[in-house]
Amino acid sequence: MPQIIFIDESGDLGWSFQKPYGHGGSSRYLTIGYIVLPEALRHIPERLVRDVYTRFQFNVGREKKATELKDAQKAFICQELKRLTTQHRDISIGAITVNKQNVQAHIRLDGNKLYNYMIKLSVLDKIVHRPKATFYRDERSIKVASGNSCIDYLQTVIWFEANSETEVIDRPTKSHTDLNIILVDWITHMVWSRYEYNRLTHFDLLTPILNNRRLFF
Repeated sequence: MPQIIFIDESGDLGWSFQKPYGHGGSSRYLTIGYIVLPEALRHIPERLVRDVYTRFQFNVGREKKATELKDAQKAFICQELKRLTTQHRDISIGAITVNKQNVQAHIRLDGNKLYNYMIKLSVLDKIVHRPKATFYRDERSIKVASGNSCIDYLQTVIWFEANSETEVIDRPTKSHTDLNIILVDWITHMVWSRYEYNRLTHFDLLTPILNNRRLFF
């Protein structure tokens, strides 16, 4: 069965650590979050987002970013995600976080390769046994400056290293019109905040259902 993957990130790929993040410095951590699910179930996470918008009377014509959510709203989202993944075992949520301060100097020369590698570590095992995997990413996401796109990199790894025939397709999308991307933004920010700001509450709520991975810790 073809799989679809929705991806978003929190933090940045800057390397300026002399000043605090948000005050002239880069984030100390970068988190990439994802939802992997069969195409036939894409409406399930979308329904969760609609329910959140209705419950908290969010403006349906405007994207609600994770940074704007209140603690009680985040707790409700975690609760609903737990219910969703319990009812639909084919839906997987996860995140990978890199401690950028421990990344070697030669890797910092092209942080986009690090971004690609993080995505490979996150989702490769979830798609190599599928005939097709379609990636949906915010079109404003981190751009690959190396000349090799993330999708081309994944396709090469899948065909030549994993010996799989999986076809990888890229579908850049606008985050404010894609409810699944909005949901991944919420998840990713809660995971990233655990590392960047040591905010444990919502991360702890997600932990039982989250495929969490750390890199360069």
